[in-house]
Amino acid sequence: MPTVSLVLPFAVSSEEGAQAFSSNMELAAILLLAEAKRKKRGLLETTPKRTSFVSKLHYPLWAIPWEDGSLIIDGLGSFSSTIASPVLPDLTAFLDDIERGASVREQFWSALKKHERTFNDFARTEDTQIGSFITDKELLSAVFDYVKETSSLELKANDTIVMASPKIDQQTAIESAKQLPSLCRQIQTEMKGLEYARNLLDQTAKFHEQMILKEIELTREAYELEISKFRPAVEKRIDRLLKERDARIAKMNRIADNELRAKERERERRERELQRLELSRAEYLKKRETRKRRRDKIGETVWEHRIRVYENRIEEVKSRIRVLSEFIEKTRKQKESDTEKLRYGFQALIDQEKNKILDIEILRNRNIEAKQTEIAKLRQATIQIANQIENLMERKQTQEGEIKKLAILWKPEDATLLCLPLYFICYQAGRKTQFQVFPPFKVTSPEGIVKTLQKTIRSLRPSSTLTFFLQPRSKALSKMLDTVFEEKTKSDKVFSESLLQSAASSNILARQNFKETLVKGVEELRAKEWISQNQGEALIRAYASA
Repeated sequence: MPTVSLVLPFAVSSEEGAQAFSSNMELAAILLLAEAKRKKRGLLETTPKRTSFVSKLHYPLWAIPWEDGSLIIDGLGSFSSTIASPVLPDLTAFLDDIERGASVREQFWSALKKHERTFNDFARTEDTQIGSFITDKELLSAVFDYVKETSSLELKANDTIVMASPKIDQQTAIESAKQLPSLCRQIQTEMKGLEYARNLLDQTAKFHEQMILKEIELTREAYELEISKFRPAVEKRIDRLLKERDARIAKMNRIADNELRAKERERERRERELQRLELSRAEYLKKRETRKRRRDKIGETVWEHRIRVYENRIEEVKSRIRVLSEFIEKTRKQKESDTEKLRYGFQALIDQEKNKILDIEILRNRNIEAKQTEIAKLRQATIQIANQIENLMERKQTQEGEIKKLAILWKPEDATLLCLPLYFICYQAGRKTQFQVFPPFKVTSPEGIVKTLQKTIRSLRPSSTLTFFLQPRSKALSKMLDTVFEEKTKSDKVFSESLLQSAASSNILARQNFKETLVKGVEELRAKEWISQNQGEALIRAYASA
């Protein structure tokens, strides 16, 4: 036995405070189950004649401390695990390209273009073979639950256990377990490499972005200097054009206004003349009416003539007023049109001068916008690659987490041998042998079940009765034991011979106190009403009658 070991109990009660399942009961129960198997199954089409031996063996599992838990190594060397590790893309080539582009932007752009899909996925996958390492999560969970329930137990000095042909010693188990921490360290190193690549990419991109921002500032300053040289001359020419425009407009307006004033004065005079004529005509109309009432034909005719003369004159004056009004209106519109044309013509000259500066400003803005666009594209290309690197880092972190889940959450101080109990039965018919493995059990004995099934239990076979109270504690453990002892005994002759030798040397049937132990076990099972009187007596006759 190694310095540190933990011998797990074969049968554990599933309820706290339940009465312990004694070693006597354990032996009796196993023999009942063994008898049922012997009678039920054939041996190469022949029913086994007798049970050759019944041995309690212990399957060796090494618990190697790691971080906050333990890695489980198969002490029989029956298991071999393969852990797939995704391989990183060529970081060296990427780092070299980025470093070459650290000060030359064109080379940095070439590096970004070259590696836009480098980190889109891992380069390939490599398999790491770890001999004897158990990775089945269901099996690891079963081992953890088993250890958690019984970790307070210690091997007593007078306890003697028989191991099932261990092949992996403590040092070998430790060396095998070291591969997993080594794999995690490799993953951490790879994550640091990815982080360094991402940081170098970010730093280089920020450097070039700062350089472009400086170029923008220098471009702005250079154009502002050029504009400052042109602006005084342009402003002087614009000022001269404005003065010339205003002077010509003023001169044109003076001429037009003088002509308009003359025509407006004439129109006013004509309007006053029209008013006088209309007043005189009204007076003549009254006088004509007076002569008409007096029947003065001659007087009426005279005033009629005068009225016609005044009406003709009135029409002439009105016609002149209309002509003057039309002329005034036309002159005003012509004045406004000429002024607008003059302003438009000068505005074109002014805009031409302003465009000398505006063209420089447009060229400046285009250059600045081009550099700002370059910054945006640089950020986009950098972020794309950085996100790909982040994705690989997350996947590596997930891989590390999955590896760490392969450790059970129980950490002893030193490498510990977990002794997993099982019963190994050999049936023999002539020269032919057949083996049966009974895995560790969970014991359940609720009072309600016993009362309900008391009558039924008496009519059942012993093995059927026991199945109500004894259940394999884990499908994963049962599967592991069946796989190892059924397949390995067939494929590994050395293992088979060693196992048979160990089992035969620890044959419970050959112990001096076997009969006494069996009788006590039968009595205890009967006391619990798990078997009947007849069933117990039949078992004793079968194994202890000699």
